[in-house]
Amino acid sequence: MMSSRTGVLKWLLLALPMLGCVGEVSGGGGGDDDGSDAGPVTPGADGSTTPSPDAGGPGPGPGDPLVPDLTHACDPGAGVFFVAPTGSDSAAGSQAAPWKTLGKAASTLSAGQTACVAPGQYSESLTWNRAGTAAAPISIIGQNATRDARVVGELQLGAAARYVRLGNLKLRASSTSNEALTILGARNVELINIELYDSNKMWWSSVDGLLLAASWIHHNTIGIDCTPGPCRNVTIVGTIIECAGYPSSGGCGPATSFSFGGPSDGVGAEADTANWRIIRSIARFNRTDGFDIKGSNITIEDSMAYGNGGGGFKIWGGGQTSVSNSLAFHNHNGVELYEATGASYRITNVTSADNDLAALAVYYDNGHFPTTVNVTNSIFAFSTEGNSISPSVTWTGSNNLYWADEDEQLKGGTRAYTKADVSAGRMPDSAAMLGDPRFVRKDSGLNSDYHLAAGSPARDTGTATGAPATDLGGQARPSGGGIDVGAYEGQ
Repeated sequence: MMSSRTGVLKWLLLALPMLGCVGEVSGGGGGDDDGSDAGPVTPGADGSTTPSPDAGGPGPGPGDPLVPDLTHACDPGAGVFFVAPTGSDSAAGSQAAPWKTLGKAASTLSAGQTACVAPGQYSESLTWNRAGTAAAPISIIGQNATRDARVVGELQLGAAARYVRLGNLKLRASSTSNEALTILGARNVELINIELYDSNKMWWSSVDGLLLAASWIHHNTIGIDCTPGPCRNVTIVGTIIECAGYPSSGGCGPATSFSFGGPSDGVGAEADTANWRIIRSIARFNRTDGFDIKGSNITIEDSMAYGNGGGGFKIWGGGQTSVSNSLAFHNHNGVELYEATGASYRITNVTSADNDLAALAVYYDNGHFPTTVNVTNSIFAFSTEGNSISPSVTWTGSNNLYWADEDEQLKGGTRAYTKADVSAGRMPDSAAMLGDPRFVRKDSGLNSDYHLAAGSPARDTGTATGAPATDLGGQARPSGGGIDVGAYEGQ
């Protein structure tokens, strides 16, 4: 991946809207843009306009080292060209005589050069097959961070594309295209501050080296789809993926029916996926799964999955996979894992609560494989059933708080463990605790606040071993007499 440049990204995820009522499943591509923004920009039922009420955490902040700074990308200078709806592709591409199309930019730019795209609509489809270098990527960047450069059609990054960057753009499929953005065989791609909507999906395949940062993927049939794969060395940071399976004309909202999966995931990655990092990102209100990743060596940190009709964080694969400092609520299963050859899952300082079925479940799909699940400093509360594991799973860890609605708090494997077993210290994880975690606010909707109230049994009862240095909201650990259990450190 090309190097990131630290700086102030003038775009904040926390300004994205929480969209309202549930609509019907969307078809493939959207209609031609009329110049207006996509979908309703209205608050949710609780009046919130932030990614999660009282949540804190996800989203890139000023100077995020993982997000390239585009502030000066369009400053005039050598190697900077300009595109505008009023331009001409026979012009020089200067600020005074801009090109007219992105296709002209894509076919002309060479390593180290940038096309700065003026506000307006660009109705075109194109394939980008040029290569930059790690030190000198090729960039097509919208002039403003408000994403007022709108592309209606299909932008395809082909197999010859290397070290290329797209930023500050709003992408939408046209009435004759299914996808607004496809990345098929490209390498070392950066997508920064991209909005993509009214498309069948953002489609990736045979990708190696991809950064998706500070972006908003919403109201597509599938949010992001890596199929048939492989997609390797992928980082998703500071991004919201929401409302898969809902049309922008109808908005969306928290799931009202739940299942074990389906065609409308927020992120879906098929087999042969490896080395993904998902950081400070949110998957919410998708008709089926939030994050559904079939791959090995997956890292999820400081992220949220909520209001999804399937699993919140759903991972199938071997290797070393971890979920830390993250929050899952109001999904079918909060965290859903699968047996795989050599699989070792580590769950640390996670809060999984108010899910329709289980806070955490480990299933098998294509046979049984010895699988280790190490769970530490995590809260599993207010889900209908206790945590469920399949027979080949070894459950280890320590300092977890259990409070499922039913008596069995951990079941499957060789036996079931009840509330009495937790209290008596008979759990397979050491120092397990039983009790109401006493969240600051808990309700049946999205007004819950999963911080810990005074007197919570999760306060100061965690272990420092393996605990992240900060919590989901960025607060230092510990902030009191000891490490707190769950995604949030007490205040």
